[in-house]
Amino acid sequence: MKKTATFFITSAWILFSRAYDAYCTHNLTPDLSKESNPLVSVLGMNWTPLLVTIGILTVYTLFCYFLVIFKPISLIPSKKAIRSVILWLICTSEKKKVGQLFFINSRKIYTDLIITLD
Repeated sequence: MKKTATFFITSAWILFSRAYDAYCTHNLTPDLSKESNPLVSVLGMNWTPLLVTIGILTVYTLFCYFLVIFKPISLIPSKKAIRSVILWLICTSEKKKVGQLFFINSRKIYTDLIITLD
């Protein structure tokens, strides 16, 4: 399935589920007396601030989901960054920690950065 279709289907499902949750809550407890949402039970919100808060959080969630789907970032550090960290560790004489860098994910990424420590 393409990214666009996945994004729109998931976004539509999120919007539908949020709207249905508000609809069911309004039908079962119109005065929010039995609502267990912390925004209502702890902060004492009524319908208007509750729906505005949930709406803002839903838009933020969809925006973050959009960024993850269409503009992903790599969390793997570049080789240049790894070399600078290794040099920093060697210069600060923390040689034991340099060896630990290669046991995290040494299969494919760091094989050309092996350093022999005395």
